[in-house]
Amino acid sequence: MTIMKKWMYIFGIAALLLAAGCDGADPATKTPDGGTALDATRLTELESYFYDDNGQKTPLQRVDGKYYVVFYTADREKIETELAKNGAEIESVKEITNHALAGPGSDTFTDYAYGFIEADYEKIEAALPFVLYWSPLYSLPDGAEIGVTEVFTVVLPRSKFTQLEALAEQNHIEMFGWQEGDGSYTGSWYNLACTVRSAGNALQMANLFYETGLFDNVFPGWLLPVITGDTEVEEQDRH
Repeated sequence: MTIMKKWMYIFGIAALLLAAGCDGADPATKTPDGGTALDATRLTELESYFYDDNGQKTPLQRVDGKYYVVFYTADREKIETELAKNGAEIESVKEITNHALAGPGSDTFTDYAYGFIEADYEKIEAALPFVLYWSPLYSLPDGAEIGVTEVFTVVLPRSKFTQLEALAEQNHIEMFGWQEGDGSYTGSWYNLACTVRSAGNALQMANLFYETGLFDNVFPGWLLPVITGDTEVEEQDRH
């Protein structure tokens, strides 16, 4: 029997714990606008773990050949054309008119779509200039695979908002806005999102922001696989 795999969007670390350069360079070396804001070694380090509720690191392993991608629907044909040249394709595509999170950054995320690609990086590289955001999948110590969306959330006193703005601007991060927390933390929650212009993906940026010491907590928007049926499909249940 085959397995249907759905991807469930998770806000917060507790739910995750309960659930279980260019020119052909590896994607971990990418920097915003072709610059060198973070070097390859630092970027690789920043995606090798996440912080739990107690501020302790949990190791992660990058899963090569599996990617989550976000793109404008107007660019879908161009992306699919480039992928097809190397026998790759986008799976489980879902189109979105407006992002579920409101705020200034939502202007960037309109008339877009997301999906998954399973192929070697060399086979998808030519399509990446046309995407809005992408990141690899990761595996937990128990082997379970997870993904990370474009979104990450910081928990902070509102008095530190100016520092948050400066850090977001420095790393080319889109700012969405405040949201009501779930009572787990004493500070306020603020949502941000990464694009291909950002200094890294949402996992890397969540770790970078947390390590500044400015925030009570920082966590990316996780994607968790959910077993639901007898056909193998990858679908993200997040909006």
